[in-house]
Amino acid sequence: MEQVVGDSLPVPEEMVRRSDSFLLRVRGDSMEGAGILDGDLVVVAPDSAPPPGSIVVVTLDGETTVKRLERTPDGWLLVAENPRYASIPIDTPDTYVHGVVTGVLRILDGGCQGGRQ
Repeated sequence: MEQVVGDSLPVPEEMVRRSDSFLLRVRGDSMEGAGILDGDLVVVAPDSAPPPGSIVVVTLDGETTVKRLERTPDGWLLVAENPRYASIPIDTPDTYVHGVVTGVLRILDGGCQGGRQ
């Protein structure tokens, strides 16, 4: 994950729930089932106590990830939206929830540039 710093980027108001929201670039395919692809920018609204079912940005054991937050009888899990990835139990005090994903921005490759072709 990399936080996008420096450039100004217009973001639709509906995606920005708080004035302190920020963008992160996604690396990997663990959330493709939720429509979040490698290279996408996610809009993140800071929230240290998101509700179950939210897609969140979390740093766990020094690694930052985007996953769905789920509550189970045994505790909290970070769940990928790709069956190739196992769920990650949140069982360490070294966990920091950055916030909730409120939107996704994507640049399409191979698009038509400068009008119809």
